[in-house]
Amino acid sequence: MKSENFDLSAFGVRTANQIANRVLGIGPNDLLNPEPARSGLENPARKLREIANDMRAQAISPETGEVDYGKLVESESYARFKTFARALPYCTKEDLGDRPHQIAFWINLYNALILHGVLHYKVSGSMLRDVGFFRRVAYNVGGMRFSADDIEHGVLRGNRRHPYLPFTQFAKGDPREMMSIEDPDPRMHFALVCGARS
Repeated sequence: MKSENFDLSAFGVRTANQIANRVLGIGPNDLLNPEPARSGLENPARKLREIANDMRAQAISPETGEVDYGKLVESESYARFKTFARALPYCTKEDLGDRPHQIAFWINLYNALILHGVLHYKVSGSMLRDVGFFRRVAYNVGGMRFSADDIEHGVLRGNRRHPYLPFTQFAKGDPREMMSIEDPDPRMHFALVCGARS
């Protein structure tokens, strides 16, 4: 659907993203996993799923269905997740397996990134108060910076434009574009956690 994307050059898209990040005070090295581990992980998609399930089991209250962030930050599964996140710089697309495993990996990573961001930045109340939250929270994956917006719009939505911006998430030639899921499934939005109460 070319008509919904303004035809900006790759230079224009990169420049617009750089300006937006600069205005929001976000630097290219603002990462929640700034110190990489010494090596990667075998089967990162499966490992992430296991850790994410453990975090859910330890942090979601069975009575209210809400995340107990105080309990989560002290949990063993959260400590394991932070160690796992340090291995993400070594992760390649090939490590993620076939398309269904790639989708599962990116959905789980997005959800864990939001939780990690809420805990790291000590967000209380609405995340809408921090306009740049979804651009700010990011991991180094495969040597490239992926924010929550990059994962949602650039990877899971097949490099579609953000609803509030007139250009695609990744410019043509951006190496992160290789991680984009072709023919995205719109149902993935139901699996993404944005830290909101519903």
